Amino acid sequence: MQSFNPSSISFTDAAVSHFKNSLNGKPESFGIRIGVREAGCSGYEYFFEYTNEEQERGYFI
Repeated sequence: MQSFNPSSISFTDAAVSHFKNSLNGKPESFGIRIGVREAGCSGYEYFFEYTNEEQERGYFI
């Protein structure tokens, strides 16, 4: 497995605004977890999900 560099991820202003608006509707959520899992035609897919706690192996961006 390759190591992860958090600076390799960037979001448009529109995406950040969308995430902020989504979180405003979920006061119990701490943030949004972004990950990669095996699936899809290429073998991998990105996923986004709400989380209510900071993860040990996570990065806060």
